[in-house]
Amino acid sequence: MTFDVTLCTWRVSSELPLPEALPWQGNQDAPIDISIKLGPTPERLIGRCGGSDIKEFNNKGDFLLKFDGVARYLVQNGTQVTVDPACNLERPDLRLLIQTKCLSVLAWQRGFIPFHGSVINIAGQTVALIGQSGIGKSSLAMSLVKRGHRLLSEETVVTYQNINDANRIYALPTIPNIRLWRDALQYLKLSPEGLRPDRLNHQKFHYNLSDRFDSQPRPLAAFLILNRNNAAGVSSRLLRGSEGAMHVASQVLHPVFGGQIGYSKEILRRCVEFSQQKRCFSLTSPKGVENIPDLTTAIEKIAEDLSISHPAP
Repeated sequence: MTFDVTLCTWRVSSELPLPEALPWQGNQDAPIDISIKLGPTPERLIGRCGGSDIKEFNNKGDFLLKFDGVARYLVQNGTQVTVDPACNLERPDLRLLIQTKCLSVLAWQRGFIPFHGSVINIAGQTVALIGQSGIGKSSLAMSLVKRGHRLLSEETVVTYQNINDANRIYALPTIPNIRLWRDALQYLKLSPEGLRPDRLNHQKFHYNLSDRFDSQPRPLAAFLILNRNNAAGVSSRLLRGSEGAMHVASQVLHPVFGGQIGYSKEILRRCVEFSQQKRCFSLTSPKGVENIPDLTTAIEKIAEDLSISHPAP
């Protein structure tokens, strides 16, 4: 049995169930863009030229991800993922790694640049929330959704330059899901009852947002870089020139692999271009969920200002 779903507007045929992904709603005669199959994978890649203990890639552009007790994933040509499971096929992190780690590699192989973050459409202005792991991107994204805005992607931000729209940088929709820790759910007054955990014995849960999901590619209006400090209150500032470019570039996923397959200059060019257009902002606040409302309001204010300086098409 195979499952016909969509990721980033691509048609995906999977031998593993991917219940978090939307079913394919396009032309039923459309070709399959990506196949996810069960099968054996090598312990090491022939021609290995980079990587670490849990990931490696070779001079052909193949990428091998290795997670003990879960699976090995061989990602090839931007069109195929071979999953070699070491656990029950119902285990949630088996598919989580496809929708996050494997998706970012597929993006590179297909000519797209992936970032670590979440994307929200705020009254026609689409913004990417980026920052280090655990800084609160998902909680902020959910807070914005609760205020009536729409989710475009979570965890992995897949971008491309649209030559048909003045070369603007677009973000693609991924899955209509936000993963939240139990304490964030509690603060946002959301119940974990009936929610799927993202890993075994884990206190992080998938919250489905199919009814509040933007399933169309959207031009990015801004990158908002989240930071923490000990000062009171929330502050925001525009990042100019190389400062903005370097902050955005720091959140590119698998940049060494992207460079290996020829995208080093493209990464820097896109980040510099965004910074030059005055679309990179730093948002700083103390640590703690109690700062979510003020951060949410600050993001809405930036989007409102952008709607004046950079109107949506």
